[in-house]
Amino acid sequence: MLVQTKLRPDHHQTARIVDAYFEKQSELLKKSVLGLRRVGKKVDKLLVAEIDCWPSPFDHNYFGVLLHGLTENFEPRSFLLYTDILGTPETAQNQGQRLLSVCRDMLGDDITEVCWAIQSDNTPKASNVPAVLNLRSLRCFAHILALGPTHLLHPVRRQRDRAPVWVMHENAVPEVYDFCERLRAFIKHLDRHEELRKSLTVILRRHNSRIFKLPLDSSSKWNSTFFMLDTFTRMQASIMDWLSVYGDKLPRGAGVALDDFRLARQLAGVLRPVFCCSQLMQGNAFKGSSEKDLEPAAVVEVADAADGQLVAVSDADLLPAIRNFRAGLRNDLEYNKRHLEGSMRELEIAAALDPRYKDLGWMTVAKRQSVRTALRDLILEQGVPDMPPVPAPRERAPDRGPIDGMAGFLERGRAHLNQVVPIPADSRDFRQTVQEVLQLHFNAPSAPLNADPLAIWADRVKKGGPMAVYLAPVARKYLAIPGASGSIERVWSTARTLLQFNKACLEGGRVSKLLPLRYNLEALGLWPMKFDLQ
Repeated sequence: MLVQTKLRPDHHQTARIVDAYFEKQSELLKKSVLGLRRVGKKVDKLLVAEIDCWPSPFDHNYFGVLLHGLTENFEPRSFLLYTDILGTPETAQNQGQRLLSVCRDMLGDDITEVCWAIQSDNTPKASNVPAVLNLRSLRCFAHILALGPTHLLHPVRRQRDRAPVWVMHENAVPEVYDFCERLRAFIKHLDRHEELRKSLTVILRRHNSRIFKLPLDSSSKWNSTFFMLDTFTRMQASIMDWLSVYGDKLPRGAGVALDDFRLARQLAGVLRPVFCCSQLMQGNAFKGSSEKDLEPAAVVEVADAADGQLVAVSDADLLPAIRNFRAGLRNDLEYNKRHLEGSMRELEIAAALDPRYKDLGWMTVAKRQSVRTALRDLILEQGVPDMPPVPAPRERAPDRGPIDGMAGFLERGRAHLNQVVPIPADSRDFRQTVQEVLQLHFNAPSAPLNADPLAIWADRVKKGGPMAVYLAPVARKYLAIPGASGSIERVWSTARTLLQFNKACLEGGRVSKLLPLRYNLEALGLWPMKFDLQ
């Protein structure tokens, strides 16, 4: 944070700078969140909270809260409200109580008055927090996809004789699991012996390879298993030449053979569709927050897309072990999709409001009609919206007298079309008006897939009209849904960087100030920083 100044303040001056900026950003954060909640003259629940726990270097967990929302001009805003050591057991009740107290201290209001939904991963402790606070529960679909491959490719923890042991999952395929373990042992042996690693590098250079290291996968990030398998198959010629010379130096259980490359190639092919779906969740298609996540429409399609691509290859072309693994992976994905049932309705409504996916072409006719009916009921439930502010009157033209005939009729008609007259919510005309606005929205041509949905809605609000009045408040609410927990995961990545850079940064609660400053300064207009070291 002190890179842009040539001064070298001491420890106490740095602490004063951090404290001063933290107080300033806390004041601006309260005003900014209030602006995100404003709809016309009233304040509504338009924000989505995203929560997560990260294991700290100590015996506790850090608890983080992100707020996602859209301004009246559909500009995305994302603020890190809180991050600090939880200090209590990681239960849903404790996380809910901490969320209540944090929101009251930072924003002066209850979380139930600020947010309408909470995004979390699929752990029972986190997914039960919305139920404790009586809010809508949204799930991270990236975690749902990660469950199956993690269980099928990595050891799982079990209890035997009251002692924890790491064993193969009961649904895993033994041949695939044993191959992955042998490949990991092979990579670890190369990492431990520098002379063997250098000899493999020499052979790779001889083959003009651009890859000089086999990556070791992680059980917490199953995508790394795909990278490990894909890299292993790309290095086949070099590894086979290396094994012909140094193969006798490998220990038992760490050797690989020619048949293993075919197994690895087919296993990577089965994992590729799920890997692509997971990459989409961490990608840049969704623009509902400053940290770009998955667009809601893609979340709705991702399970069926992954499941459909898994069966695209004929079983006759696969090894029996890969055939069994693919069947087990499909069963796990189908079983884990139940976690998304609670938030599927919100994601479908968000897709219907997205100008790119509003035709809902992947749904059946009955399902499409039910989603549009649910959207109509939401607009009817919100009642009569506040009218947008009346623009300042223009300079009056010189009076030319009354305009009669057809010219006057056309001028009065144009003035009437540019006005939106409020209609009582309990009247029949209001229901008819809402239905006409929805027909106008759905009958309009769909936007290109590379278009920005928020820019389209911002243009509609700027032009005014019935769609801006009746549909825009609902679009602000549902297009701010983060499809996955990628934003909060990147916060913990920053925390790990702080820990590696200087372990003292995470002592004494300093992370509770450093991380929000790192995340919020640019969004609040406090960047670049101006230092006053007096």
